[in-house]
Amino acid sequence: MAVDGSSSSVFINIFTPQFFDALVIGVIIAGLILAAARIIHDFRSGPRWPEPTNQPDDESEEEEE
Repeated sequence: MAVDGSSSSVFINIFTPQFFDALVIGVIIAGLILAAARIIHDFRSGPRWPEPTNQPDDESEEEEE
């Protein structure tokens, strides 16, 4: 087995600018997919808080006149 560094140079040659461009594009696509899934889930689950009613909770608001 010759030790000429060829195996380590193959490993280092993987990290080219095209590799990092593909990595960034992959992360962006994954983020868009997860964001779309979150938005779809939020629309299907309904409102987070119940809709407010127009009825006062206590009578102290009426005495402010």
